[in-house]
Amino acid sequence: MSNVSDRSSDVERTVDAYIENMLLLLENPHYAHAFETHFTNQSLDKDIWTFPAAVLFTTTTIIPVGYGNVCPSSELGKLLLIIYGIIGIPLALVTMADTGKFLSRFVTIWFEDSMAWPTGLFLSLLCLYPIIGGLLFHHFADLEFRDAIYFSFTSIFTIGFGDLMPSINVIYLVLFIVFGVILVTITIDFVAAEVIDRIHYMGRHVGKAREIAGKMMQLAQSLNMNRGITGLTAGMNQLQALARFGLLGKLDREVLEQKQDGFAFAPFLEDMDFMDNASAYTQDDKSPRMRQPARHLFV
Repeated sequence: MSNVSDRSSDVERTVDAYIENMLLLLENPHYAHAFETHFTNQSLDKDIWTFPAAVLFTTTTIIPVGYGNVCPSSELGKLLLIIYGIIGIPLALVTMADTGKFLSRFVTIWFEDSMAWPTGLFLSLLCLYPIIGGLLFHHFADLEFRDAIYFSFTSIFTIGFGDLMPSINVIYLVLFIVFGVILVTITIDFVAAEVIDRIHYMGRHVGKAREIAGKMMQLAQSLNMNRGITGLTAGMNQLQALARFGLLGKLDREVLEQKQDGFAFAPFLEDMDFMDNASAYTQDDKSPRMRQPARHLFV
């Protein structure tokens, strides 16, 4: 009985050690993929380092998506991968960025330097691209539609978890990834340019408004200096005339830009009589300098 019990305990320890080793092997994605390939092919050994797999590996390394279904296991392979990534990733990113700039410049010229239409167009394409890719992967590969969209999104945004891999031709998959990454680059370029342009536009107008307000305050202070209540009234009248005259100038510019006929010309400044001609000086002070209308303040 003791021999039987010892033998059963040895079998249990052997099985536990085997299961532990199998679980440790499955932690390595390379070994896990090899085990999955061996299991799904009726225990037939299949080399995972095929030429299409190598092309996909090199492409997803420099883009970089990095699915992780195929990876180097030897020390020499890891060292060569580091060198290849250091050289290839910057070259690939620069190439895709230049391609995106070329296409964005062409689209901008096509839309006559308008940024709103290209931005909306590429945002729409970026939203439709994963859906179209999901439909294709769902139709030609063994993926559910939800998983296919998930795979498309993680691929074109270079996330690449590697938990899903459609059984599709590697050439089509590489082209899908390359065009998707270029589309993401162009869209981000247009959106960033539009946002920066809006921020600069708001900043310029805030700066102009601050400058105009400062000048108007200085003008009011110079008008009100040593004039009391009457000077205050004159200063307010001058500011109203200045604002009204600025609006007239703006309307005149808009009419000239639209090139519409039938509009009267704006009157000359010399022919306009300001509201404060009579209030620019007091009744007590009749000096020649104070008798001048406030019009000279704007010359």
